[in-house]
Amino acid sequence: MKKKTFSLIIIFGLFLAGAAMAQTLQPEAGKVEGTEINIGAAAKVKAPEFKLTGAELELFARLVHAEAGGEPYQGQVAVAATILNRLRSDRFPNTLSGVIYQVESGRYQYSPVLDGRINLPAGESAKKAVNEALGGADPSGGATGFYNPAKTSNMWVRRQPVTTVIGSHVFFQY
Repeated sequence: MKKKTFSLIIIFGLFLAGAAMAQTLQPEAGKVEGTEINIGAAAKVKAPEFKLTGAELELFARLVHAEAGGEPYQGQVAVAATILNRLRSDRFPNTLSGVIYQVESGRYQYSPVLDGRINLPAGESAKKAVNEALGGADPSGGATGFYNPAKTSNMWVRRQPVTTVIGSHVFFQY
């Protein structure tokens, strides 16, 4: 009888230890943004801030390609980062497609949506730039917008606080 009770206590103890370990390996529900997932003493892995579908990643890369395909690679990463900065902000739509297709004061926020360049396939550089921005890179300095001074006469964008200039793009925050 003592052996049976002792065995049950050991089995129950192992069960509790296993349950506690499983809880440690799983992130808390709803806690994705900027949290670290503890996977035991071995390492900590940062949870992804954005969960985008394959179609969203393709749309994202197509926009970066259309807006910055001829720019230096860091400029492509910066353009991607501005999109993510908008997603983080309460001032903009809370979905990737909402940000990309946003119409403000009767105007698309991104000219490739208006002229159809958004539908062109993305190059490898744009795809890589999107992945780098999703990984946390932000050479834009926290910008929520950008423009090419040679291609716009919009005085509103020219009055915004500049965060950096990369290639032909001026990045700004508002």
